[in-house]
Amino acid sequence: MDAKGIFSTIKIFGTKESVVNLDAKNDIIKKYCTDKDVLHVGCTDSPQTEMSWKQGNFLHFQLEQIAKSIVGIDLDAKSIGFLRQQGINNIVEMNAENITLTQKFDVIVAGDIIEHMNNPGLFLEQVPGLLNREGLLVISVPIAFSFVSVLYAWLAGKERIHKDHCFYFSPKTLATLCSRYDLLPVSLFFVNQKSKLATNKTGGKLGIRLVNLSREILVKLSPFTATQIIMAFKKSSETDTTTYIELQ
Repeated sequence: MDAKGIFSTIKIFGTKESVVNLDAKNDIIKKYCTDKDVLHVGCTDSPQTEMSWKQGNFLHFQLEQIAKSIVGIDLDAKSIGFLRQQGINNIVEMNAENITLTQKFDVIVAGDIIEHMNNPGLFLEQVPGLLNREGLLVISVPIAFSFVSVLYAWLAGKERIHKDHCFYFSPKTLATLCSRYDLLPVSLFFVNQKSKLATNKTGGKLGIRLVNLSREILVKLSPFTATQIIMAFKKSSETDTTTYIELQ
């Protein structure tokens, strides 16, 4: 095989409007989950559970308000205990690489979790059997080429990565991995999470706004500089492959 055959494109089986979107991550995920039966994998946002809860951006609680039904699974017993104290009782302590649930779901949300797994393939091979007809797997992950990550690596000589991450992902690598488990991509979003650095100084706040504006402009020019991607997948047998966008 020559080099041209090695560096192939991928197909996103959807419409052009689905490729670039700078909305908040939670808003995009919620659009998939409204009035659906949802399985939320890695739902406690550990180790930031209490902070996310107090800041009001805890995704599982937001999904609970809009989903037809929701079940969460997570390995962090301490975080599950904290959430139960807040009145959230639909979370089960369970390893996503060995899901023992018997029910099926319209949507499976794996938000910022597969990069933490020992073996994402063990999770993905279970997904088709857990989805209802026309069901979706929605995955969000940090993108390997984000402006912040590259800036740190190239200019500061540091690798800026969560201490529990085992993998880097891109649209192509994520699509390739999922396709090996009978799951094809049907949408792709590049998401630019804004900086929320706390400061009491007016100059500092202005600086943060300028940083966020610069990053927004940069992402519009080059989506791969975004902080994250969100991709939705369907079982290949239920995917319309006649309409697609080819990603270089």
